[in-house]
Amino acid sequence: FPDSINCGDSSLLAIRFNPLATGQDSATISIENNDIDEYLFTFVISGTLDTIKPLAICKETTVYLDIKGMTSIDASYINNGSSDNCAIATLALSQEDFICTHISSSNSVTLTVSDINDNVNTCTANVMVLDTIRPTVVCKTRRYT
Repeated sequence: FPDSINCGDSSLLAIRFNPLATGQDSATISIENNDIDEYLFTFVISGTLDTIKPLAICKETTVYLDIKGMTSIDASYINNGSSDNCAIATLALSQEDFICTHISSSNSVTLTVSDINDNVNTCTANVMVLDTIRPTVVCKTRRYT
C-alpha cells in the first residue's frame, strides 16, 4: 500500500485474513487526507478455518542395500500423491535408514503429511529391504616351508 495517493488517484488496499475460527470479524482502517472529512472505515471480513486433514496416500516400495549394507529413503519413496485442500507443508517419515537387520522383514514406515494450517494425517507402507550384492571372498596366500 503506498504512503500517499495524489488527489484524483486511487489505490487498491489488500488485506490478508487468516481466520482463527470460522465466522466473521471486523476491521477498521483510517485514511488520513489532511481534510476535515477524514473518516474511519469499518468493514466485515468473513473466513473459514481450515480443519480438513490432508489426504495421506502411501505405496509400498523396495530398496536395496549398498556395498556397506545401508540405504536411506525420503518421503518420495512411499508418498503416492498425498494432497490437501490448501497446501502441504511437510512430508515426514517414521524411519529413513535401513541396514542388514532390516532384510526380508516387514518394515512398516509411517508417512506423516502436515498442511499449512497444522492439520495432520498419516498412512503406512511396507518397505522391503533387499541385499543383492554378492559378497567378495578374499583369500590369503600361505607359504609353507
